[in-house]
Amino acid sequence: MKSVDDLPYAFVGAIFGGVCFFLGNLLFNHSAWQLIMALVVGAILGCLAGVMALRSKRLSCSATMREMKLAMERESRER
Repeated sequence: MKSVDDLPYAFVGAIFGGVCFFLGNLLFNHSAWQLIMALVVGAILGCLAGVMALRSKRLSCSATMREMKLAMERESRER
């Protein structure tokens, strides 16, 4: 079984972004196309945010959650 640490960081950001936008629109809009677009836009923005976070740590776009955790630990030790 694959653990969460083996998932790509940007993919996890896309999932969270999509779900959050979808749930936010679910509260205020009831049109099907708006809910689908919210999911798509949220996923795109979440993926972009994940890639930007990876780039700030000098990691590749396909870096996993484990690699991001290690980069954050390394950065905190340097301070």
